[in-house]
Amino acid sequence: MAGFQVSTEIEAPIETVREFVDKPENELLWQSNAIERQVLTEGPIDKGTRIRLVDRFLGVHMESEWEIVEHHPYYRADRTVSGPIHLEASWRLEPVENGTLFAMGMEAPEGAGGFFGKLTDPVVLRIARRDFEANLAKLKDLIEAEI
Repeated sequence: MAGFQVSTEIEAPIETVREFVDKPENELLWQSNAIERQVLTEGPIDKGTRIRLVDRFLGVHMESEWEIVEHHPYYRADRTVSGPIHLEASWRLEPVENGTLFAMGMEAPEGAGGFFGKLTDPVVLRIARRDFEANLAKLKDLIEAEI
């Protein structure tokens, strides 16, 4: 598996950040590739919750279903259960002097880069990492503007 992790410090209380990032529908506000989010299970967001995602990445429309496999107040891990690429993603929150550190990571199996398999993985991961960094900057701006 190959992957990456990115982080940013948000000048907001940890609870404010947690409440915002733990709502799948808010991903439409800060994730540039997000087109649609639909929670498929009943009840609050927690371990076992399934979410339908529609995204566009590198010009390709992708639909997938994700399941939350671990959920704590300041940590969440998800994995795809169906879709074109099987990924694992997580985020965590930590209090810091001026607010909250928000870190998120992505893991993908070898060959997730597409038709050319392992050869394109480094390029695809680099593009995904750049997108994640831009998304975190947008997330930071959105939350800090609300305070």
